[in-house]
Amino acid sequence: MQGQLVWRYDVPNRLLPSEHIPHTPYSQVTDVERLPNGNTLFIIQLVGIFEVDPVGKIVWHIDDDRASHDVDRLPNGNTLYVRGWEDKGGLHVVEIDRSGKMVWSWDGLAHYDLRPYAGIEDQGWMHVNSVTRLANNNTMISIRNFNTVAEVTPDGNVINETLF
Repeated sequence: MQGQLVWRYDVPNRLLPSEHIPHTPYSQVTDVERLPNGNTLFIIQLVGIFEVDPVGKIVWHIDDDRASHDVDRLPNGNTLYVRGWEDKGGLHVVEIDRSGKMVWSWDGLAHYDLRPYAGIEDQGWMHVNSVTRLANNNTMISIRNFNTVAEVTPDGNVINETLF
C-alpha cells in the first residue's frame, strides 16, 4: 500500500510469441491475478495461459494461440477465459479443466447471429473483452463490438443483456 515492489515476474523470452507468430501490440501479458494459493495466473495474448508460483516457476499452462483478454480461475479449479478476436462461429469464451479439456464454451450464434449483429466485424465478430462466472453459475460476458454485457446460462442462452 506504500508503493513498494513486493513481487515481480519477468516473462521469459521463450514464452513470448516465436518468430512464426508475428509480434504485434496484442502479444502481451494481460489480466494478471493472484490466486488464493499464492500463485499468479495470467494470459500471454496469442500464446496461452500460465500459472506461476511465488518464485516464478511455471506450475501450469495451456497453449491457446487465441487466448486474449481475460482469465479467471474458478472455485472448482477450472479456468474460464476469453478469445477476443474470434470470427463468427468461433468459440469466444472457453472453460477448461486442469488437464486442458474444454468443459464449456460459448459462440453466441444462437442469440446474436441476426441483424444488427450478424454483419459486424471489428477485430473479430464480437470482440469479447471480459468474462466472469456468477454465483448462480451463469456467465457474464462483455461484448465490445455489440456494446453489450450479456448474462449467459450454462446451456448457452442469453437471459439478460444491457446495452451501453
